[in-house]
Amino acid sequence: MRLPDMFKKSITVKVITLVSMLAVVVFAVLITVNSYWQREDTLDQIQMMGYRTTDLIELNIEGPMLIGDNQGTHEQFERIDRLYHDLTVYLTDFRGNITYSTRREVLRRDMDEVYRDQVVLEGVYGSLQDERQASALVEMDEGSFFMTVRSVPNEQGCYHCHGSSQPILGSMLVMQDVGPSLALLQRHQIQNVLLSLACLVLLIFALVYFLKKTIINRITYLHNMGMKISQGDLDARFTNLGPDELGKLGQGFEFMVNNLKQKIREAREKSELAEEQTRKAEKAMEDLVEAQQKLVQSERFAAIGEAASHLSHEIKNPLLLMAGFARQVRGKLPERCSEAEKLDIIIQEAQRLEKMLTQVRDFTRPRKLQKESVDINQLIDDTVRIFDNELEDSKIVYQQDLSGDLPLLSIDKDQIKQVLLNLIKNSLEAMPGGGTLTVGSRPENRFVRIWVQDTGPGIAPGKMKYIFSPFFTTKDKGSGLGLAVSYRIIQDHGGDIFLDSKPHQGTRFTLLLPVSRATEK
Repeated sequence: MRLPDMFKKSITVKVITLVSMLAVVVFAVLITVNSYWQREDTLDQIQMMGYRTTDLIELNIEGPMLIGDNQGTHEQFERIDRLYHDLTVYLTDFRGNITYSTRREVLRRDMDEVYRDQVVLEGVYGSLQDERQASALVEMDEGSFFMTVRSVPNEQGCYHCHGSSQPILGSMLVMQDVGPSLALLQRHQIQNVLLSLACLVLLIFALVYFLKKTIINRITYLHNMGMKISQGDLDARFTNLGPDELGKLGQGFEFMVNNLKQKIREAREKSELAEEQTRKAEKAMEDLVEAQQKLVQSERFAAIGEAASHLSHEIKNPLLLMAGFARQVRGKLPERCSEAEKLDIIIQEAQRLEKMLTQVRDFTRPRKLQKESVDINQLIDDTVRIFDNELEDSKIVYQQDLSGDLPLLSIDKDQIKQVLLNLIKNSLEAMPGGGTLTVGSRPENRFVRIWVQDTGPGIAPGKMKYIFSPFFTTKDKGSGLGLAVSYRIIQDHGGDIFLDSKPHQGTRFTLLLPVSRATEK
């Protein structure tokens, strides 16, 4: 079993992990804080010693400097170099030029030629601007150094050599090599960490042993008894758990199990009765819904079929005669006369009524599907080409987003093309002032998703639920059968059609057509 699974399923692992983590965190915080305090105390001591060292150096060189004994001052710096190898001392003038130093090779050089470290230079040149004393730990390529820098003020005793115009005569820089001290501190910190880790391990083992003996073992016993109960063994007994809270918990479980036995017997009897009644109710509901749907559908199609038959008998034949006579008379009249224009209107309206009667006939007497393997992207391209002239004459931009990895579909090519014609035509009519028409396709599980989207005014929310109903239309002219026929065609193919529309944002029709195993690429 993997560790994450053990952590999820075992309270022993959780308790041991929690105790260990808390102990580790506490010890880590203590070790970190202690190490930080040790380092800060060490640096404070080094800083204090640095200030004292600077005071002693000033006392040593003050005598010869007050009487202008240049040689005596150099001898004092040489003496410091001989006695204290970890100290490097510099005394500059007010321009930062080194006048005295324990390193004779740097005399008469500017401080920024000797040191490139920004902390050192800021300390030295800052002390030349105003009287100050500063210190800092500086890490350089040569090692770790503690820097102490102090301004050398122009006091009255110095006026005989330097005058009184310059308030600060120079700066004293003391660099103390603290690498050995920090290394010793680090060794002590490592020893403390190792000792703390040993104590931590002992503490964790002691806590885990105590928790396992007093709590975990009894919780494990309760868990095992609970598993037996969950497997149907209601004769489990919670004994030998002691008089404390866990023991009382076991007694409560045993009382609960006894009550559970009685409740299970009663519930089983009621459940069997309820299941039988539920099965009967579900069966009756399914039969009722199915019968209602069939009744509504049969009544609707029967009414439409009767109307279509009556229309075909009463209207179509006279309509064809009127349209034929109108065409004959129109052919004998000259162009651009008022009678010719009226006959053109009669012919156009007759054609519109003929088209409506054809749609009613197709809706009431659907054709049998003539399925074949079809490249749906090619069918989309062929359908869109029908509207090329209309797209060119309008301000509508056509965008195509067809996936190149689609399987062949087993569909009735003509009927699906009719669906695409209806949807594209509706989108174009919804954008008389221009817009964007988008047609796309994508594979989706065992279906192919096809969508037709426009940027027209959209459809009001209250009308969307009727959009696929026969004879419902949102246009001034139209039979209201185009989308109803499209819906029936898609349903006959075992697919589905969806509508997504928002006012002033456009409309999107989505088709889902199933992919048969025989046509998968």
